[in-house]
Amino acid sequence: MPLKYRLEKIVLVLLLVLLSIPVTSAKDGQQGSHVESVPFEVSHPEPIPAQLVKTGTGAELKGRVQRDEEAVFAALNAGMGIVVKKEGKDLLPARITTVYAGSPMARRGVAVGDRLIGEVADKGLYTITVDHNGQGMRFSIQTSEIEAYSQAAKEKLAAALNASAANPQPLKSGANQAALPALVNGKKHFSSLKDVFENHDLVMIIDRSGSMTARDCPGRLSRWDWCCSQARDLADAAAQAASTITTVFFNHEYYRFDRVRPQDIPVLFSQYQPSGGTILGQPLSEQFDDYFRVRAKPLIIAIVTDGMPNDPFAVAEALDEATCRLRYAGEVTVTFLLISDQVDEESLRTKLQERMGGSVKNGGMVDVIPFDTLVTKGVKQAFFEELRDVRLATDRTKPSKAGQFQAFTPGKPQLSPNYPSMQPGNSSYSADPVRAGLHSAVQERSDLERALLNKYH
Repeated sequence: MPLKYRLEKIVLVLLLVLLSIPVTSAKDGQQGSHVESVPFEVSHPEPIPAQLVKTGTGAELKGRVQRDEEAVFAALNAGMGIVVKKEGKDLLPARITTVYAGSPMARRGVAVGDRLIGEVADKGLYTITVDHNGQGMRFSIQTSEIEAYSQAAKEKLAAALNASAANPQPLKSGANQAALPALVNGKKHFSSLKDVFENHDLVMIIDRSGSMTARDCPGRLSRWDWCCSQARDLADAAAQAASTITTVFFNHEYYRFDRVRPQDIPVLFSQYQPSGGTILGQPLSEQFDDYFRVRAKPLIIAIVTDGMPNDPFAVAEALDEATCRLRYAGEVTVTFLLISDQVDEESLRTKLQERMGGSVKNGGMVDVIPFDTLVTKGVKQAFFEELRDVRLATDRTKPSKAGQFQAFTPGKPQLSPNYPSMQPGNSSYSADPVRAGLHSAVQERSDLERALLNKYH
């Protein structure tokens, strides 16, 4: 046998020997089959030490200890970033109904629909087992972190769980009533952004496309870094008004972060860097659907973008459908904050074909703040002046005068010959049910290709 083949045979035997050695968990030193211990950081919503252990068996943990279900659910929500719903009377098994982007579970691939099948407290650790497509995934946090949750924190988490439930509780009388502003000489008066945020919730939908890396903002900052500081200012004002803050990053996919605190904003911006296209329709539509499902408080949506959406049909359709669902003037407002001169106010209005009412100032739902105004006044002041007019026009006794929206003119749109099937109302973007907004690599490539073929800037 030639020397070359003898060497190859020896190498093959050595590889087989190495692969037959049992894997040892880095945590407890015990031998196991296909066990991998992977440390990871927990950055949302609290910095809690944690460790992930994946197993190939999917077997339930033994020795499960019964304990207060509310404390367990609070730990899962705040410590691990998931919401679960029991399938029966017992705590287990439970179905995962929400996975928060940026949480330990989301980072390791846990998805909506996975099942919580095991939980145990041992040696200072609280460990759960999740069945993900037949694969067992174990997550641990310190039991001291569970005990640290105060009753007030648990009540807030319970309220959040109720809001996320499939059948939300009916709103209490007056729950979605707009707060009355102070009166000066018999007229409504707002003196700060905090005032206009009162009894409103805030959603910031922020463009994370590749063009956001351009350094043409004040101080030679990139558009992304400048948006970070401005978003922090908006979040500070909303937090002072006790508003719920939701942040969404979008490019050719989207990530949603619920119950964001102002101090979370810089962390989120540092973890997610700009890339890809500008697909806005689906994340915008999701925010509308979530609001109209519950109508907890009037909604303020700030869309921060540096260019024209790659899916104007889907954006216009989302806006059009939302205007038809409004019950009164000022219930929902959408403001486009244009970052850079890449697209101007008039161009955006033309692309979306705004009709019947136009801006928020005369009872419509949508308005645009151009880049030069944002630079001159700052996002916080410019947004305050815009929303002040909205609040002054808010009247629950009057129906909304919001205009309808239509992408381009009636008839067949001008499409790339490579994508003749793309029609109005058939968005090029599709996300799976995971709240993080992740989708398959195949769908991601398709979305990105359409974004490039139908680019408007």
